[in-house]
Amino acid sequence: LKIFQIVAMCSELKLLDTVPLQNKSAINIGIIPSDDSQYCILVEDGIYVFKLCGLMDNFLKTMSFMKWFIKPGDFALSSHLGIDINSFITSLPQFDMYEAVLRLDLSEELKEASPLKQQPVQAKWSSLGLVSNNNCVLAAMSNTGALRVYAFTTNESEIEEFIEVCNVTEICVRYFSVKFFPTIFRGATCSSLFEELKKRAGIATPSAFTWTHLISKDDEVFTFLMVGHYDGGVTVCRIKQMKNNETFCDCRVVGYFQTHLKKPTFMHWQQANDDGLLIVGDLEGRIKAISVTQISQESVKFENEIFLWGESDGLRTDCLKVVVHDKNIYVLAVKGSVLVITLIDESGRVADVYPFHVGDFIITGVEHYEGNTILVLTYTGVLKEVMLFNEENKIKIKWRHLFIDYKWWSHRTHGLIVSQNRVFIGVLVSMSKLTNIKKRKDHVRLLVFMNVAKKPLQVLLNNESNTLTSYWDCLEVLRLNGLLDRKLSNEGLSPELDYDKMSLVQLKMCLALAKSSEVMVRNSPVMQTTPTLKSDEFKYILKIRLAMDHMYRLLDRLANGGQLSVFHMQSLDLLNAFLKETVAKGMILRLLLGKLTLDGLYDIIATASELKYPDPPVCVWCEENYRSVLRTSPF
Repeated sequence: LKIFQIVAMCSELKLLDTVPLQNKSAINIGIIPSDDSQYCILVEDGIYVFKLCGLMDNFLKTMSFMKWFIKPGDFALSSHLGIDINSFITSLPQFDMYEAVLRLDLSEELKEASPLKQQPVQAKWSSLGLVSNNNCVLAAMSNTGALRVYAFTTNESEIEEFIEVCNVTEICVRYFSVKFFPTIFRGATCSSLFEELKKRAGIATPSAFTWTHLISKDDEVFTFLMVGHYDGGVTVCRIKQMKNNETFCDCRVVGYFQTHLKKPTFMHWQQANDDGLLIVGDLEGRIKAISVTQISQESVKFENEIFLWGESDGLRTDCLKVVVHDKNIYVLAVKGSVLVITLIDESGRVADVYPFHVGDFIITGVEHYEGNTILVLTYTGVLKEVMLFNEENKIKIKWRHLFIDYKWWSHRTHGLIVSQNRVFIGVLVSMSKLTNIKKRKDHVRLLVFMNVAKKPLQVLLNNESNTLTSYWDCLEVLRLNGLLDRKLSNEGLSPELDYDKMSLVQLKMCLALAKSSEVMVRNSPVMQTTPTLKSDEFKYILKIRLAMDHMYRLLDRLANGGQLSVFHMQSLDLLNAFLKETVAKGMILRLLLGKLTLDGLYDIIATASELKYPDPPVCVWCEENYRSVLRTSPF
């Protein structure tokens, strides 16, 4: 029985790819996913950004990732606090001088010290839609407290990159200099200047942050960036929705709140209808939840503070997550090797607290899998599946090991990701043996494992959305697993599929799978083609369906008394000619389309043929009527 259980666990996760990075990891939890299939990886020299793309022409046995690198800028917070530490540091008492040199937020601009290297220590993605093209933006904080916002842009030379669109720390310092920083009087002693400098640094230096959900009020779309500071204060920065390729964002401080915590280390925002819950964990281990209400463009209201963990146990809060299941709210807090699970009832009160000990090694990743199930990863590569239950307002858990077959004797983990449709799991690792680190340059690797429990083809067939971009993970797993197992991507598709009743997204999915399978056959003669349609035939079906949908919209506008422009009338004429030619060639039967498509074609062609059309335009190159080049350019 034990042997059977081990074999079953081994078959749940299958290694698909290893993505090497020529850098060293900076923190324990070093990989953060976004809502639009982007992943940022924090390393010593900057931030890698990976974006999953559906590249079905890829015949290599590697994940189709687009990759960018963000290098932190040279912003020094200490030079903006209004006190020059270089003017009095040599006159300070010995202990104060040591403190000034060792504190990163004070020693950035020391003249006699070596330059300080800025390293990213925390990053978070915004909600989907902060950029008008439905993308996320990235906020990243360095070890010196420099908090910046980065957005993806494409410049005039079509170079794609992430650029800095806002320096949040600089905006906060300007706000604090007016509200909190007093005037320095002449004749102040070195010790008093140093105490004032430390006070200003404690007020202004960010130590944690989080994004709120996207808010739409008064015809404006915006979000808030909640910034926690060393002294426990929280600054509310409003950031308005950005246009595509915009290089600057509108950021302004609209509120401030004192939590009375000591150096917040992690913050999390949980939406509650139009309001929200701000959860803050600090350096001493305390965790506080604050209700945020009356949200508007110019202000928010903080009220109803409760401690989720009020004990100062000395274990800093490294990560916070929230799982909502069956009206139960579970707050997950990572504190070293302990996962503190807090149950909040419907009235907003703490019903129960359950500390879950994972072992003797720290937790390096927590992700919500689905429902009441979470995945917990530890330093040594141990992955646990934990199920949360509420029994009479008491937390009950069930857990089991998920075996990851890898060389854990020489590697350690730095983070965990789960793809949007749960079809693959990523684990960030680095080598933990000094002998290995000297030999290799790719210190950090992203391991991509296929989740065998999920069937990506079935997930694609059950897609009821109007887009395929949120299903790139399914297509990539089918392609990559097919290359490894010498199995075509569309092998599971039934040859008796009714293309008449399939949606446009499902037809695009069939096209992508057919294209991927043809690339496999072309590069591996051992593979045999399947009896489904070819990619060119799926393209033709999509052209027919797209032409019919566009003509439906134009004809419906005319039927409702609307007017069409000359361009739209010419487009209608061209599409009508294309559909007539499709019927004349007998393509409907050849493409295995049935009565539903044929009846729709006849109705559209009959209605469109009764209209009078303007003269067709002439090609500026060949000086021929566009009808003569219909076959080469049907649209």
